[in-house]
Amino acid sequence: MAEFSDVGAHCSDPYCRQKDFLPFVCNLCNKTYCLEHFKPESHQCPRAAAVDRRVMICPLCLDSFPMVAGESCDVTFERHTRTSCRPDLYETRRAQQKATCPVKGCKAKLTAVNSFVCPRCKQKVCMKHRWQEDHDCRPPQSSLISSLTSSFSSSRPPLKGKAAARMQANKPPNVMDMLRETAHRRMRTGGSSGAPSAQGSSSNTQQGSRNQRQRNDDCVIS
Repeated sequence: MAEFSDVGAHCSDPYCRQKDFLPFVCNLCNKTYCLEHFKPESHQCPRAAAVDRRVMICPLCLDSFPMVAGESCDVTFERHTRTSCRPDLYETRRAQQKATCPVKGCKAKLTAVNSFVCPRCKQKVCMKHRWQEDHDCRPPQSSLISSLTSSFSSSRPPLKGKAAARMQANKPPNVMDMLRETAHRRMRTGGSSGAPSAQGSSSNTQQGSRNQRQRNDDCVIS
C-alpha cells in the first residue's frame, strides 16, 4: 500500500493540526490551514483588522466612513455625526447616485442599457418593467388636458363672420352671433325658411282670380 506522507500539509491552527491533502494558504498571514480554518475569522488572523474595508453609509448625509475593528457600530456612527457629518449635502449626494427603477420593490439601476422612457406616462423605468401593465402608467395631467382640448377643437365646426373675428381676437364668441351666422348660412344654402313654396304661390293666384270674377259679376248685375 502506497504511503502519502509527503502529500498535503498540517493545519497551522494549534488546536487542529489536521493534515489536509488540499490545504489552503491564507493570503494575509501566508499560513496553511484546513477547510475549517482557512478563513481569517476562523483562525483569528492577526492581520484581518488591517485589511478590513467595510464601511457604513450615514443616513443623514449619505457619506461613507470606515468601520473600526473591535469597535461598536454605534460608537463609530456617533463619532461621525460629531465630526464630519454634513446633512446639508444630502440632496447633492443623492442626485449624484445612480437612479433606480421607480416600480415598487424593484432596485434595478437605470443605466444606459437598462432604462426605458414610457411614451405614455414619460416615466423612466428598467427594461423589465417597460410595458404599461408592469408599471404605474398614468399620463401627465397637462397631456390629458391638451388631448381633450385638441379632440374638442377637431370635432367643432369652423366659425365664420363675427364669431371668427372674436375668436381671432382671443375673445369668447357671442352666442347670438353664432346663431345669426348659422341662420344666414342656411338661407344661402336654400333652406326651408329662405324662399316661399310653389304650392303657396299657386293658391294665392287662384284666390286673386276668383275675387276678380266676383267683382265683375257684381258690376253686370247692377
